[in-house]
Amino acid sequence: MDRNINYFVQPKRRLTRQRSGFNVGGVKTGSECKILPTQHLKITSKNFVLNKKLNNVIFTELFGQNIGIFGVGGYFKTDKNALLTIRIKLFDNDLLVTESYKKIRTTSDQWIKVGADLQLDIEDVAKEYQAAIYLDFKLTKQPFELEFYDLYADVVKYYAEKPSYKNPYYEKTDLYRPDIYYLNPTVFDYKKEHVEFLKPGFLVCKSCNRCARFLPIDITNEINALGFSNHCKKKIPCTHNAFNRYRIENIENIKLIPSKNNKSVLIHAGNQYIHTYYGFQLECRTCKKFVVNAPLNPLRNKSQHHEDGARRRAFERLIIELTGKDVVKNFRLIKGVEFQDYIWKRFSKKCFGCGKELKKISDMDIDHTLPLVYLWPLDNSATALCQTCNSQKHELFPGEFKLYSKEKLVELSKLTGIPLKIIENKERVVNKIIADLLVQKVDWLFDKFLAHKDYQKVKKGKKVADLIYKALNKILTTINIDLVTIYKKKTGKLPTTITLE
Repeated sequence: MDRNINYFVQPKRRLTRQRSGFNVGGVKTGSECKILPTQHLKITSKNFVLNKKLNNVIFTELFGQNIGIFGVGGYFKTDKNALLTIRIKLFDNDLLVTESYKKIRTTSDQWIKVGADLQLDIEDVAKEYQAAIYLDFKLTKQPFELEFYDLYADVVKYYAEKPSYKNPYYEKTDLYRPDIYYLNPTVFDYKKEHVEFLKPGFLVCKSCNRCARFLPIDITNEINALGFSNHCKKKIPCTHNAFNRYRIENIENIKLIPSKNNKSVLIHAGNQYIHTYYGFQLECRTCKKFVVNAPLNPLRNKSQHHEDGARRRAFERLIIELTGKDVVKNFRLIKGVEFQDYIWKRFSKKCFGCGKELKKISDMDIDHTLPLVYLWPLDNSATALCQTCNSQKHELFPGEFKLYSKEKLVELSKLTGIPLKIIENKERVVNKIIADLLVQKVDWLFDKFLAHKDYQKVKKGKKVADLIYKALNKILTTINIDLVTIYKKKTGKLPTTITLE
């Protein structure tokens, strides 16, 4: 499997509306690809474990601070739904120092990218540890087919001298694992009992024009984002050759492969290119996060901020109408005090993040302790923050926010009444109560809520209902809920209040 980069290509740049101040890598253009084999197994036992043990593990200080990260991840496809648990254990001379675990549900016949990490405050940069990693699949039906590609397990080193990357790194990290670790593939071990080796599958891996890595794209289901985001979604098919056509670097023994949606011209027999329907960005999702989006986000225009505000207000209204509860509006009737005053005094008139004194209520930002974007309502579990800390926390869960120590998380749990297990959790959890209500009332969502005249307005060329649905769909797909499909099954038609691609 040749992944070495042995020549240099000067990339052609498209015109840009704004410049981030960063240049492309110069090694790859983003318009190259490789067809790389996957491991394909048939498993007849109830569980299957991929494992790896590493000695002489030495952490690297990241972001110019004493933060060390051990990353694990890979790409998987299963023919049946399964529960995958990623466990990372760190030892010091056979004594367990710390561990982490993460549970992920696979979706049958769809490639998923998964990752987890273990973080450590580094006291001794030369100290050696031992690491044990387990990727444990729990199966409900046998036999079971598992396909996987590029497993990773190692200490993260990429961010050692990049202090400006710290805040972007902790924003929506789950969306970028495992690519965010910038690791080399690792060979995992597994027991051969109850395992049958099937004919290897394949993944199309496209180049990134910044880091020059070849990362997977799901060629049979292009809108399933793996290593790259789509280039065109509304104006399809993508007609930009740099984004929709990739020269195959390992063309030998490649033949025509049928498309699942019959929209992509996948591989022309005897040709040297793969053509895609939606196209993909030239830079991988992670490089785009750090070297494009992070510098450009401060340059977002006023209308973009208005869009964000509109979506947030719509989410708040949606939750209120689904539950029939408006805690903030009725707070005085319930508690005998105004909502803002209650939160301000509960947190002793101080920012819970940095401890800054909030001399008056207007100095305080009220934070959804559990983020609104994941359908958690604003109620008396809110947190008092200053404007700076609230901006940094943004859509993070408490367990992800670096200003919150373990002791502060315990205190936050007591102050807000949110169970410590949820407060400490670094996984992003969608509010299942609201998600279930959306499924139950899916016809109301499309036919009533999104049909409101304010949401059917078109602003700056975008229908408001489309923006709301896009934001909603983005988080619901993480728990395998497709509202349009559910609506069609329930009503026998497609919704007309949103624009379907």
